[in-house]
Amino acid sequence: MPKLLIHEGGQQSVFELFDDETTIGRGAANVVQVADAHASKHQAVVRRVAGRMKLIDLESKNGTRVNGEFKNQRWLEHGDVITIGAMTVSYDAEGATAAATPTYAAPARALVSGPAVSVDAQAPLAEASRARRARRSRDDEYDDDDRGPRVPARRGSNSAAVAILAGVGVLGLIAAMMFAFAGSSNKNADALAVSRSMEKKGRSLSDARAYLVAHSNPNDRDGYVSVLDQLRTWDDQLQNVGESAKTDEAKKVMSKIIFDVVEQHKNRISDEDFGRRLLKFIDDYKGTPTAMELQAAAHKPYPKLRAFIEKARTETPK
Repeated sequence: MPKLLIHEGGQQSVFELFDDETTIGRGAANVVQVADAHASKHQAVVRRVAGRMKLIDLESKNGTRVNGEFKNQRWLEHGDVITIGAMTVSYDAEGATAAATPTYAAPARALVSGPAVSVDAQAPLAEASRARRARRSRDDEYDDDDRGPRVPARRGSNSAAVAILAGVGVLGLIAAMMFAFAGSSNKNADALAVSRSMEKKGRSLSDARAYLVAHSNPNDRDGYVSVLDQLRTWDDQLQNVGESAKTDEAKKVMSKIIFDVVEQHKNRISDEDFGRRLLKFIDDYKGTPTAMELQAAAHKPYPKLRAFIEKARTETPK
């Protein structure tokens, strides 16, 4: 069973990697909790992938070192030493029970102290580290694996109470997921409340809609349903407002055309000119009741205007 040998504050502890994920960080929900201000709340995770263990830095502020080098992702080899703040973690892939210490000097800010270990005790780790570097080119081709979401892993334990603690971890995971869901839903609820308030206070529908789109969370599929319903309602209203305004404008323009027809001889406007003007009206106000009535010449005085249209269409260009 692979293990993590934890060295922190002059003490050493052992974590057997029972689970597929072992989280490391300053937060209390982590399997390995780091008591150092330089560590992030969610620092890193050791994940089992196809039977191998891989260290993944969770975009921490100060980064995670493996054998003294910053690594975002790294397949772990026996003897690798992970440094996070003042804590060092040795990876024991062979299940060795003897404690091991890092094979390189810890960072200057590290406060790790403990009993001295002889050079002979460090030799197996040093040899494993050299073998790891020789295989680095082979390992790097796997470094493009997906990181996956940051989710708290189940609590691990090396005592007889593993099953109980694992159950507590599952409950913690469910609570965290419920908290995350609630936070996402609250974001959508808040965005809906503010945007609807904007509408009630006389702001335009376009402004309210833009605010809702900018401040809602589409990733929350359940909570986003209400947002989509509101957006559809506003889209329909905006479309109706546009169509209503266009219909009113068409009526005004047609009234002016009819007035000009009455004054046709006074203004010396030819039938052909009226016809071209009416064709443009039909094109500009396509879809409005006035334009459709004109095109069909359904009632008075449109039959006369329809004659102007037919004359304009049959007019031979000069």
